[in-house]
Amino acid sequence: MPRNRRRDGASEEFSHVDEARETMQELHERANGADLSEADQATWSAAEKYITRCETAQRALHEAVLRGDQHERAGESRSATRGPQVGSQARHVLESYERGSRAELLDRSSMEKLHTTLDEGEGAEFDEMSRWLTITGNPHYERAVCKLFRDPDHGSRDFTREELAAWQAARNLQRSVSVYQGGPSGGFLAPVHLDPAVLLSSDGVLSSFRKLARTVTISTESWRGVSSAGTTAYWVPENQSAEQSDATFDQPKVTPHKRVAYLVASFEALGDTNIQREAQNLIRDEFACQENQAFTYGAGDAAGEPTGVLTALDDGSRDVPTAVDGVYGREDVLAFQESLAPRWRANRPAIQGSLHALNLTRAFPLLAGGVETSLVTEGDPPSVRGTPWYENSSMDDGDLPGDAIAVLADWQQFLIADRVGASFELIQNVMDASTQRPTGQRGIMAWTRTGSGVLVPEAFKVLRLAGGAS
Repeated sequence: MPRNRRRDGASEEFSHVDEARETMQELHERANGADLSEADQATWSAAEKYITRCETAQRALHEAVLRGDQHERAGESRSATRGPQVGSQARHVLESYERGSRAELLDRSSMEKLHTTLDEGEGAEFDEMSRWLTITGNPHYERAVCKLFRDPDHGSRDFTREELAAWQAARNLQRSVSVYQGGPSGGFLAPVHLDPAVLLSSDGVLSSFRKLARTVTISTESWRGVSSAGTTAYWVPENQSAEQSDATFDQPKVTPHKRVAYLVASFEALGDTNIQREAQNLIRDEFACQENQAFTYGAGDAAGEPTGVLTALDDGSRDVPTAVDGVYGREDVLAFQESLAPRWRANRPAIQGSLHALNLTRAFPLLAGGVETSLVTEGDPPSVRGTPWYENSSMDDGDLPGDAIAVLADWQQFLIADRVGASFELIQNVMDASTQRPTGQRGIMAWTRTGSGVLVPEAFKVLRLAGGAS
């Protein structure tokens, strides 16, 4: 049995809690139901005291971490995540995702989003975004989260000094940007590569909203802006007053709403697989499907959802109906393209529609140089007379009267607002609903907040099959 000596000369019988427990188990088995010898009883008592002392110290440390206290043993320093160096620290974290083993964690689109977030940020918002990226992109924090995935109750006991410092910094960040809503032992921030707002692509859905739309990351309750459909300019002779503009300004507001994904993994899967990589794939797929539907048809703030583009335009004022009831033809596509005002056509507009609608459009002829070709030019994406057509797998096929066939827009006038920092909640033991007995599984609940909305309705046109209510 190892024996270490402290500086004060007192003996320390054990070097680790597991060693003390193993010693107690050996004594119990050796006694085989009989009383312990005097020497064994002394060893048993020493082991009990050591375990109690360690657990008491661990609880105190755990409570300090949850409170966000500065703790010397954690090596935490607030100055490490504040001040003029914060931007360079965040960029250094981004660079770490471009090389070595971390290079596989984020794809190119996700990296571009993060670079854009830093490039376009300013002031206090930039400071919060940089701190979030610096802290949640820390590899020590990544490893700490992985330990909690495997053991939600006791994983923190195995934190290294660096992991504990990273964990405490993340808890402080949660409170400072008010994204934490759980109890005192509740959820924690997702590492950067598990944040749904960063994971753009998914095999489960074809969506181009995040590629086309204006996307912002905020640390406030809502995004608020100013928009206008345009103003009128005049030529004014010398010494004459300018005429008053008839422009009106709107103040659009986009509020992020909570979305949740719940994953269940067996104890065996947690021990045998790269749980962070598997969680990344599942969360990305689930949230991508969910948000694409919401960005298209979401019912809005009253329903606790993002406002979908077709919901925002459902008053019919932006509709371009087909010429014949129930029939979608070549001339409808041409009229649809020409209906968008020049101001918005100049900003490289794009079309979103279902694959079915795109295939129907492919069948429409175009006469060029005496040769009949398709109205659609194939590519990635395909285009209709120079206007890109992106498939939206959530949109209806447009076969029924009143259905939207496609949406043409300057998509920079559609805003997606992500609240900084996704969070995880861990469920130690999943219980069977009928028997209330453990199933041998752990639950992982991921949640974040996202909102969307149309900023300037005039920048949109909806091609709609005539013959039904819009």
